Amino acid sequence: MNLTLSKYRSFQQTASPRGTFTFLALDHRQNLRRANPRFQDQAELSRFKLDVTRELAPYATAVLLDPEVSAAQAIAAGDPTMVYRAICHDPLTAAVLSLAEIREMTNELFAVHKEYLPQFKVHKV
Repeated sequence: MNLTLSKYRSFQQTASPRGTFTFLALDHRQNLRRANPRFQDQAELSRFKLDVTRELAPYATAVLLDPEVSAAQAIAAGDPTMVYRAICHDPLTAAVLSLAEIREMTNELFAVHKEYLPQFKVHKV
């Protein structure tokens, strides 16, 4: 397996100090909906994901959120880290950018759109 320097650094950024990965996977919305009928309601599913992320993210090295359900809700919640995590797991973004590049892009988006997203005008991820 060829591992580029950019990918290697991305792995380093998501690893714990011991070099392990602990992912909180909340990107499987269809499985969550099958497990709990309340999650057929989009708002209920998003609320659940945001609540779980707030509680468990400090113990994870990465959080997998699907952008269709969670990115907008993370913006509405005013949490820059949740926005970054949601963008990280957009398949098109992740296919072409490293985690460091996604972090930089997210901060640039906050800066460019600070008029429309005032909750992020002084935040960086």
